[in-house]
Amino acid sequence: MIDSLKVNEIIERMVAFCLVKGVQPDELITAIFESEYDSIETIKKSNDIYMIITYKENVDNEMNIIRMKYIYKENKQLQRIEQKINSGAYKVQWDRTEKLESIINELLEAIGADKKILSDIKDKIPAEFQSIVYPKLKLVC
Repeated sequence: MIDSLKVNEIIERMVAFCLVKGVQPDELITAIFESEYDSIETIKKSNDIYMIITYKENVDNEMNIIRMKYIYKENKQLQRIEQKINSGAYKVQWDRTEKLESIINELLEAIGADKKILSDIKDKIPAEFQSIVYPKLKLVC
């Protein structure tokens, strides 16, 4: 039996998540006025905008250079956050697609293979996320 309250809660969370754009570039730019921040770079590649913020952080009496990479689509929606410490590689801190897939998987567990519910859900998904969500829902169908 499907718990419709749980399904509705997951759907509401998924829709809210899709609508939230995340921290905006203009909010990040103001960090440059703080003493530990060294630089903010903005790079555009195809439809992606990268903001790379560099700052220093003292951890256990050791000064580290931290680079935070914020990746946006042209609609200003944050897609991913990566962090690099000193000369290490960038590591993913947050990823919109992974988070959305996690919510979708939770939803699929709650509804099973009910085709009517899946159809109703598909109708409510914002267009820009259909390419991410639909393949997951098709697996269940």
